[in-house]
Amino acid sequence: MSVVEFNNQQWEKILALLKTCQNIYIGQESDCRNFLEAVFWITRSGSQWRLLPADYGNC
Repeated sequence: MSVVEFNNQQWEKILALLKTCQNIYIGQESDCRNFLEAVFWITRSGSQWRLLPADYGNC
């Protein structure tokens, strides 16, 4: 299964939405983006976390 990546326009919209939520901690934007791309990959592929490609780092 291919890697899921947001383009910059998509990421800016997602980030803007997340910043409006009081109970969500974003931290480093690059880490948040990487984590969300990993979550999308998991949901799209139906795989388990342990099968997450190395492209996503150690989420």
